[in-house]
Amino acid sequence: MHRGPPYSGRTEAERIRLEESRGSIRDALGGLRNLEQLLGSLRVGPRALTAVLPDVQRSCPGFRTGLLDLFGLLVTHCPVVEPALRAFEFTALPQLVELERELGLAASRPLNAKARLRLDAQLNRAIGELEPIVDVTDWLSATAFSLPVELSVRPALLESLRASEPEGLQAAATAIVVLEPLPELELSLQPRFLAGFVAFAARALADQHPTRIIEVCASEISAGHARLTVSASTTPRQGMRRWVPGKGAPPAWLDCLRAGASLTGAELEVSPDLDRIELGL
Repeated sequence: MHRGPPYSGRTEAERIRLEESRGSIRDALGGLRNLEQLLGSLRVGPRALTAVLPDVQRSCPGFRTGLLDLFGLLVTHCPVVEPALRAFEFTALPQLVELERELGLAASRPLNAKARLRLDAQLNRAIGELEPIVDVTDWLSATAFSLPVELSVRPALLESLRASEPEGLQAAATAIVVLEPLPELELSLQPRFLAGFVAFAARALADQHPTRIIEVCASEISAGHARLTVSASTTPRQGMRRWVPGKGAPPAWLDCLRAGASLTGAELEVSPDLDRIELGL
């Protein structure tokens, strides 16, 4: 059973634009992360830092253009994403303009200890705001522009969580507990949808209820239909402990989850206390 808007509505030209936009965004964000590492290394002196600043500064306009192009493609095919994307624009675009200005200033004067600390603080703030926007937008675009395939809920969920689990540094991840049994039900879904949905829902609930345990479970509710539940529980239960990348609620997280559900033809329900998110598949 096909879910979501007709995939045939995505033209080859749009898919090429999508990949070009995603590529420019990934490259620019990678450059910011590399600069962050260089600034944090005592082995890297001012001269080496000054040499890379112009390239990083020049990537900022491409970052902005890539985001706007990606936002435009998404809104065209899924108008429900517009509230989330407008919130992203309000955050990301001024942040990139300010970062470009700071990089230009840093490149035009001696990079002493004070200037280095100032740039490092600005860069950390920019990456902290831009990275979750890129992650969510990438998930939405992959969901919107990927062909749905037949997936068995249990292996698909466990494998997607395993593949996206961060290595090492769990301080930058959110813990979840996956409860068995999980149904073997076959559904037609975009491959990256499940892991992204669970990750963003878990991060949002952990942010709302930091002392609770984030649980993930799924059940078959009727022939050909399942319910995926992410909840913040006060009572520990036995299950598989996993980690999803990122901490803290993604920006405009509820609008993003609604958009993802809409793209797959699923039904989203959120409890009034924001402690339970259910997805009817």
